Amino acid sequence: MITLVLTVHNKENTIAGLLRLLIRNTSHLTTDLIIVADGCIDKTLAEINSLYKVLSSRFNIQICITPDVWETKANNHGLRRVNTPYAILVQDDMYIKHPKWDKLLFAAFQSNNVFAISGRDSHEFGLEHNLFVAKRVSGRDFPFFNSDLLWGRLLGL
Repeated sequence: MITLVLTVHNKENTIAGLLRLLIRNTSHLTTDLIIVADGCIDKTLAEINSLYKVLSSRFNIQICITPDVWETKANNHGLRRVNTPYAILVQDDMYIKHPKWDKLLFAAFQSNNVFAISGRDSHEFGLEHNLFVAKRVSGRDFPFFNSDLLWGRLLGL
């Protein structure tokens, strides 16, 4: 149902720990993992391959290799390979320690009109006069914008 897209650039010393955390803390809603090795010239790929058996027992896994195209193009490369209804982008410095973190992000999509979710915020949009308009943004960057919260009600948001 969910695919993780992980872009990696020269993280030989940290990628194994990051992948172990993903295995341990990702729920079974996430079925696929796409790793995009973006211009890696160190031993990152060797570290990934050393965990391939464990990773493939948990996820349908794809490993892609790109020249050094930088993060945005590497994300797009991975997103083009997603075959599930939902995708989550994970960066190579994100150590996810919260159990079933993906399930929490997915729950926000159950709300009507959620367009995008980041690790910081949830964004709800609607069309008004043929324009995208932010109706509700909630999360770490906008803690009072959610009208369900007391401060949001007091501020009239």
